Amino acid sequence: MTPTPLSLRSLTEMLWRSLLLLGLGLLLLGTDRAQNKRPVLEQVSNGPADAPLNPVRWVRGACIPNNSHYLEGHYIPYRAVIPGVPLTGRSSIDIVFTVLQNGGLVSSDFFTSYNAGIPHEQVFGHPAEFIDPVSGLGGPFPPKTNVPVPPPTNAFGYDFAGAFERFTALFGQQLMSIWNGTIHSIEFQGYTGQPQSRVTARYNVTFSADRLPVIIAWGGHIADPVDYGEGATAGKGKTELLRLARAVSEEDILTGAAVAALEEELSFDGGGMSCTFSVDGGKPINPTRTIKDIITTESPAAGAAIRVYPNPSRGSLTVDLPRTEGGYHLHLSDLSGRTVRRWSGVQGGQLKANALKPGIYLLEIKQARTGKRVVEKLTVH
Repeated sequence: MTPTPLSLRSLTEMLWRSLLLLGLGLLLLGTDRAQNKRPVLEQVSNGPADAPLNPVRWVRGACIPNNSHYLEGHYIPYRAVIPGVPLTGRSSIDIVFTVLQNGGLVSSDFFTSYNAGIPHEQVFGHPAEFIDPVSGLGGPFPPKTNVPVPPPTNAFGYDFAGAFERFTALFGQQLMSIWNGTIHSIEFQGYTGQPQSRVTARYNVTFSADRLPVIIAWGGHIADPVDYGEGATAGKGKTELLRLARAVSEEDILTGAAVAALEEELSFDGGGMSCTFSVDGGKPINPTRTIKDIITTESPAAGAAIRVYPNPSRGSLTVDLPRTEGGYHLHLSDLSGRTVRRWSGVQGGQLKANALKPGIYLLEIKQARTGKRVVEKLTVH
């Protein structure tokens, strides 16, 4: 049978259908590529306190008591995975976090290293989890580089002196890290909002990419009632990525490059680029206590006084212990959870610790026979 020749109209319709499908495919491909350019913000879920995850899980969305065991005064590790920036010139990204909310309650107060650590064993009875910001991202990755982050500043009449003291006591851990690139600057750009509703702090990070993806990691400090007073903290907060764009460097200006030409299709509104946390007002979900709970002056020996002085000190301290059956075990640690000194079977009397470096320490004094304990916060100038 001789095939029927196609009419001009049929050929035209087939051509238009092919062009339409081709255009749709290119649109979808372009959309996929545009989405692949979008950075991803993730934070660490370390599992419930009674079933910790080690290694941890990097998640988008919320860290809440049924998937994480953070408390007020702890640090949450964050990472930004940035797959779509040019390998020439510099780019910048804005990181925003909640400082005040709900009538002026303090949420978060400063950035630090992703592995700044927390006094874990004293609170939860297990070691701190291992944090690897490049886990699950393929690789291999070159070694990270670190850049110091700016300290916290006062906002809206709120005194962040306690947070500044804690920040400066971190000794070389006030860092932001990057893989596959170089951080050129971290600039605090101010606070926005009203204390009665929500106040955010914005930081601009300028970087260049050596290869893709670029990974930037840091830690966010959850505000601690020890620094602000009982009832002054929120126990919840939010961190967002709000803008990714080409940065104008001094070299760009000298060569006469136009700012508009550098603003490529890299801006976004932050939709889906946010992480939240809630520590249930600082109340843990297992039989442990918050940092604000364990810093107490209740003596482990009924009716007897424990004295730790001077506090603050200049590197030496004295501990007066009443005599008790079985004696005491003492553990001195810094805020990262690192053991500084340990004493066992101390029967009482006077104990001295000398040559302490400036910083903030936690001294746990436990009665050996009963297990009762007291934890003192110590400051060394």
